[in-house]
Amino acid sequence: MCPIYFATNREITGDGTSAGDYTHNPSRETIWNLRFGSAEVDLTNFEEPQVGNVLLEREQIFDADGNPLPADQRRLGSAALFGKLQAQMRANENDTLIYLHGYNTSFAEAV
Repeated sequence: MCPIYFATNREITGDGTSAGDYTHNPSRETIWNLRFGSAEVDLTNFEEPQVGNVLLEREQIFDADGNPLPADQRRLGSAALFGKLQAQMRANENDTLIYLHGYNTSFAEAV
């Protein structure tokens, strides 16, 4: 399995733990509502890679009443994702590929 890290503004129809939970549509909240996470991809058959578990990094920016949390209490999905990516790059000392896909590609195809 190969870890793939992603940022997406795709609308999620389920809990976000499988590639099928992500639609072609942007988030209804706002197009800027980015979600960060990772997916395990089996590349044994390179012609038909299989997407395994998908993990969304949870964010907490607002309190239960919808008020912004103080900066030191916020939990950012981007910080968690980039921290994991950085640790993996340091441990493996491998190159990293950044791939931006177009809007007319499904989430599963892009991953």
